[in-house]
Formats: sequence, structure tokens, C-alpha cells
Amino acid sequence: MAFATPQSEAERAIGDLIAKHAATKLAELTEDLEKQKARLVAAEAKLLNKCTKVATNDKRVALKKIPWLQGHIDNLQRTHALASDSRFFPGEFVPILIMQDGERVLKPMRFRLRPPHVPPSFDTEFDGTYNSRRNKLKGFWREQYTSTRGVVVLTNFYEHVARHMAEGRELAPGELVKDAVVEFRPEPEQYLHAACLWARWTGQGEPDLLSFALITDEPPPEVRAAGHDRCIIPIRREDIDAWLDPNQHDLDALDAILDNRVRPFYRHAIADSGSDAVSSLE
Repeated sequence: MAFATPQSEAERAIGDLIAKHAATKLAELTEDLEKQKARLVAAEAKLLNKCTKVATNDKRVALKKIPWLQGHIDNLQRTHALASDSRFFPGEFVPILIMQDGERVLKPMRFRLRPPHVPPSFDTEFDGTYNSRRNKLKGFWREQYTSTRGVVVLTNFYEHVARHMAEGRELAPGELVKDAVVEFRPEPEQYLHAACLWARWTGQGEPDLLSFALITDEPPPEVRAAGHDRCIIPIRREDIDAWLDPNQHDLDALDAILDNRVRPFYRHAIADSGSDAVSSLE
């Protein structure tokens, strides 16, 4: 949507690429949708004569995939913004602020960090690398901590927690623990400059990959009380340049920036429980 009304040739070229990609995806989704509709019709016809496992499964799968595909088609054709457009999920690309040649620049990076010198299979073997725990910064993440640091600007973030804890109550007798997605929002409302690590991965015959992970630490009391044991680290605005500086290798100085973090109160509310969103930006 940002490139829907281009103001330069560069923006127009980007907009054309986006439109081309959307058209390709739309054609693929539409073809898949027609296949699933035909699958459903065929399965229902078979079930009229005889109930078989194959036909029953075909109907079940088609009924599940048809609304999923239609939802993606509708989303591709949508021209108005929704609040959910600001949310990002592991595996998606997000604008990350870094320092390059002495200037702040934004780079789109995948939200799941793949370190250099690892095979692509690292992504599936270690699928939790969208977060980097602070107590691992000088161990597993040392290469990134000493050289490639970034900031992602957030307004709020989301976490999976036990529903009863989010609701501030004990489990009822016989009640099973249920999952809920909780939105945490700073009070007063403000932009959070969340500290992150990033890396450029290169592989033979593969395109370069820029990816990042949010640094997390022990949570403030209100986040722990709501059921989550980690929290992002929003650094102070005046510390951004020092944090981003790739020539800053003083670990004590970097630790001090993290210690000097912004510490708002996070109010929380249960969001839609079907979501896997981790963070949100605007």
C-alpha cells in the first residue's frame, strides 16, 4: 500500500514488482481454489452413493482449504488497511533499523535469525531463533552481539500464555490449561525501540538472507503475572546510535545500554486466540 501512489521512478518500479508478484500469487491461489471446489463436488457425489474414508477425507480437506484460500485471495485484492497489517510473525520480513556507512538505514529482514556459516536446515532444527535470550548474548550470539545489532520500532507485542493466568485467576477444579494470545501495550502509549540482533547469511547458489531476532530478558512483574517469562528490551532513544554502531565492540558499554532500557508498565488484554503474532509495529 505504501507504493500504491508512487512519487518517483524508483517507487514506481517497486510498485510494479509488488503488483506482478501479487498477480502471480492470485493466479496460483485461484487455481488451487477451483481444484478444491471440484474436489468437494466430487467427494459429495461419491458420498451420496457410498461412505468411504477417501471421500470423507477429501470433503474434510476441501471444506478446510476453500475458506483458507478464499481468505488469502480476498486479502490480496484488499485496498484498505487493517490493524492486523501492522503485526508480524516469525518468518515474515520486517523493516529493521541498522547503521550502514555511518547512516541509519532501514533493511527488510526475516523475523527468525539464521547466523552465517550454518546450513539452511538450521531454520527447522532451531526454529525458535526469532528471540535471542540476553544470557546467551556472550555465548551463542556473541558474533552478532559484537558486530550486527539493530532496532525494530514497536507499539505493542503479543505472547502465548496460559489463559487463566492472563485472566488473573487460579485454575478451576478439573479445568485444563488453555492457551491465549495476549497483547502487551506500554503505558503510557509510546514507540518502543526494541533491541535486536541481525545477520547476513550467504550460501552457494542461494540468495543472501538478512534475518533478525529480538533480544529478550527476564520480564517485569506485570508481564510475569500475566503468564509470560520473557520480555523485549526497549532501549532509550538517545542510545540508538551507540547501539547501532558496528564499530562498538565494548561489551560492557553494550550491556549498559540494555540495562538502561525504557521500563514502561505493560497493560495486557487477551487478543484473538488463533494468532501466532509475536510483535507489532506501526
